[in-house]
Amino acid sequence: MSSSDNKTIAILETTILYLHQYIIPLFILLGDIGNFLVLFIFWKRSWRRNVCVFYLTINLLINTFYINFVMLADFLTAFEIQPNNYSQIYCKIHTYFVELISILSPTILILASIDRLLISSQNVDTRLYSSKRLAYFLISINIFFWMIYNSHILMRVNIQEIHFNELLCYYDLSSFYLRFATYSTLIINCCLSLTMIILCLFACKNVQQYRSLTRQQIRRMTKKDFQLLRCLFAEDIVYIIFSIGMAIYKVYEATTIHRTRTWKKQVIIDFFEHLNEFLHHIPYCLSFYVYIFISKAFRNEFKRVFYRLHGKDVNTIRDEEIKAENIVRS
Repeated sequence: MSSSDNKTIAILETTILYLHQYIIPLFILLGDIGNFLVLFIFWKRSWRRNVCVFYLTINLLINTFYINFVMLADFLTAFEIQPNNYSQIYCKIHTYFVELISILSPTILILASIDRLLISSQNVDTRLYSSKRLAYFLISINIFFWMIYNSHILMRVNIQEIHFNELLCYYDLSSFYLRFATYSTLIINCCLSLTMIILCLFACKNVQQYRSLTRQQIRRMTKKDFQLLRCLFAEDIVYIIFSIGMAIYKVYEATTIHRTRTWKKQVIIDFFEHLNEFLHHIPYCLSFYVYIFISKAFRNEFKRVFYRLHGKDVNTIRDEEIKAENIVRS
């Protein structure tokens, strides 16, 4: 192996180490703080009455669990703390929850998109289906379904000897099951991503038609409803962008796992695995920052919370809002 190959391998291994030791804990911190702030704001009465906020709250709880269970375990690998590669029970439970949470988050976003589609409908009867009662039912059914669907992981995931003297918590290496686990995950993720985009586009189309009607024709959506729709659309896009790489990597890994690899090639594959895992983590940490950037109502609510914590007059925000509206009108 040439010196340039050794240098490339050293750079990739160092990058992976820095990614786990410094970048991932930074995102864990930002994600936890951001999710806590969003949950605090969403718990206020003016927000929690909204059905879409209920869906987003459930999604935030799922994301927080992901950050402190999946991402934290990823961080510990930098210090060679990998109990899933030594304990069969932990291996099964860890893999089960990783797959379950990874599929629950986009599912909840889809349910929230359905709610936005219902609330933006011109038909009064259709809008009545946007209710917390339906939300409780749909969330419960979907959680139960995905728990049952992923139960095969508890039986077929074990500590495997992937390469010589290399133990890894992984799917059963039989070709049929490995292909089933890989391609079913890929198909499900593609279907979920496509569904999210289609529902949001239909909701946006409804909004355009909605705005052309008069108040006498239809009850108006609130500004908060419009902004929540934009936030939801942004979250869908963020999730899709950062999840594509992981889906592609899983297909590659499943189709080449039995091939002999050189040390350099294995290091390159490991680098792309860790990079795609990190990219897959990002959407679970960004909700707060998406809402702050997209929603004016959320920004103002955050300012109110910030002002109250520092003992400032909340009326200052109202004055700023009035000035901003006057500037826009002029």
